[in-house]
Amino acid sequence: MEKGFILRCLKSLILVMFQVVGECLTETVEITIPDGTILGQVDITSRHNVTYYNFKGIPFGQPPVGDLRFAAPLPNSPWNGTLDATTERSQCVQFSSDDLLGLGDISGDEDCLYINVYTPDYNATDLPVLVWIYGGAFINGNGNYTSFKPDFFLEQDIVYVSFNYRLGVLGFLSTDDEASSGNWGIKDQLLALKWVQHNIAYFGGNPKKVTIFGESAGSVSVHLLIQTTLAEGLFHRAIMCSGSTLNLWSLNTRAIQITNSIAATLDISKDNTTELVKRLRSVPLETLVKTSWVNGWELFFMDGLRGLPFAPTLEPNVAGAIYVSPSDEVLTSGHYNSVPVLMGFNSQEAVAAGSIPFYLDLYLLTYDINKALLAPWSLTQNSIDRILAGKNIKNKYFQNTAIATHRQQLINFVSADQFNRPIRKAAVSMAKYAPVYFYEFGYQGNVSSSGDRTYEGTGHAEDVDYYFKSANSYSTTDVKVSETIVLLWSNFVKYGEPTPVNDPRLNYTIWTPIDPDASDVAYLSLNESIGMQVNPKQDDWDYYQTIWDKYGDNELLTTY
Repeated sequence: MEKGFILRCLKSLILVMFQVVGECLTETVEITIPDGTILGQVDITSRHNVTYYNFKGIPFGQPPVGDLRFAAPLPNSPWNGTLDATTERSQCVQFSSDDLLGLGDISGDEDCLYINVYTPDYNATDLPVLVWIYGGAFINGNGNYTSFKPDFFLEQDIVYVSFNYRLGVLGFLSTDDEASSGNWGIKDQLLALKWVQHNIAYFGGNPKKVTIFGESAGSVSVHLLIQTTLAEGLFHRAIMCSGSTLNLWSLNTRAIQITNSIAATLDISKDNTTELVKRLRSVPLETLVKTSWVNGWELFFMDGLRGLPFAPTLEPNVAGAIYVSPSDEVLTSGHYNSVPVLMGFNSQEAVAAGSIPFYLDLYLLTYDINKALLAPWSLTQNSIDRILAGKNIKNKYFQNTAIATHRQQLINFVSADQFNRPIRKAAVSMAKYAPVYFYEFGYQGNVSSSGDRTYEGTGHAEDVDYYFKSANSYSTTDVKVSETIVLLWSNFVKYGEPTPVNDPRLNYTIWTPIDPDASDVAYLSLNESIGMQVNPKQDDWDYYQTIWDKYGDNELLTTY
């Protein structure tokens, strides 16, 4: 016993010594930008041991508190002395991703507008820049290294940038008028991109070679930034994974109802929106967030296919508004930032719907009873046509039997309705004005923590662990797929096209963009191997075209 005790003590002492020595040996580096001097760290990537420099928690906006709650962000102020940028700062206010009822404690802080820069060479002058915008249904997420480790991109000589933006009620409260026009989280993103233009050269990046990159809600954010004239010149390429502004879940079509519901719960009059917003700015943070959470999700579950409770919304045409016209109109007109785009979806985005808890089967009865809810909200506001369209959809996907008894069909329906078809529609629309490289990711590997193989298909966010270093183990094939995707994405960041040359690492595949004049939609199939194909999810596409032709108010996918 005595010998074992001594050995354990020695082991603990050695571990402590290694920790102390490691901290002492941590190399730091200082650079100076217009706002002041920054202290960063030197680190090494995980896959190929490439040295890089990281600068975390740099303020890009003033804390959005007080009168800046529910307001456009203002640029940060310069600082005196040296800013310690060796540790990450607070994420924006949110609940945990599995706390949909808002019963737990909130995390994060209102003072959260911080940006992170990772560079392989801060003395360089022309490195391409990749700006990551995280997803999380506009209610969760952050830009921290612990959430998204950019090692793979840093090994490609790319400067990587991430940041936080406001979420939930703090990021998306809207009164549908000038009192609170909404989209505060997207306006945070806009300010972050302006910061990149002003500062990225000090980190070795080229401000004229900026690519914005997002997944899920982050992809929707990218799409909004493409569409607003206020972002003109702030980026030059865009990558959109599993989301567009044509996806109905990406929009809040009930913003004023949610705001009024929050106000009623807090005993605030809704008659004067300016006074309403003023009162909400003085509500204690936790009270505001928990109240909004309950009211928002209560309204959401009345029609879960209509859109998220806190998300981008159409704004009145006031100063600083970024989203004033329906996306279908903007994309059809071509009056937007028409940059090269790499975009696509996973083969069965809604695969998680197959594993919903049994008690939610009762919720699915809502759609069995009220079939009109199965019709896309944007299809028509004619109540008779909505019922007829809903019945048609119910028969197509569920054979007019209980939805809860058809898990795979539920996955197929939600994937087509909420993800694949709208994303393809967006890709085809944008291909008329700039190159669009379209893909379908279908690899079912082992690295993704969401890789439940009970049902067919690759689910939402399963691709993320192939872009960013995961804590999970990678098989040999997982590594191959990851390296392929990172190479394709990095080529696009550098050259504006994913396969600029015949590359043996890509089996000499040339990824061609969508031809806007062709009847077929070209796309890259991303799996254990890659190859060009045409017309992804064609059956669903053709079916919904007939639904639109028969019941739609017009041929466009509107946001209303």
